[in-house]
Amino acid sequence: MPIIPLHSAPIRSVEVRKFVRERIDFPLTDEQWLMIDAAMGEYWNHRIKGSWIGNEDVAGFIFRHCEQEKMLISWERVLEITNQIWVYLEMKGRLVDLKVICLAPTK
Repeated sequence: MPIIPLHSAPIRSVEVRKFVRERIDFPLTDEQWLMIDAAMGEYWNHRIKGSWIGNEDVAGFIFRHCEQEKMLISWERVLEITNQIWVYLEMKGRLVDLKVICLAPTK
């Protein structure tokens, strides 16, 4: 399970949206993205740096947020979108894989 590194900085939403849209096989409207992005920001900003995170946890948070705001989107689509967000964050070094930390040599 990945963790948020201590050096985590703001995330560029425009770049993430472009990345996600290129990798999903269903339409994602600007309105849907803005809702998902706002929920993701709320989730991310309320996590403590160095805390554990998981895709299903954030997908559930975002899905509940969409339901509360009366935006229809399936759980499967939210799960795929958040999965692609994690891929992006890992590629950009925004997440640290626990396995890498555990296998790192100690001094």
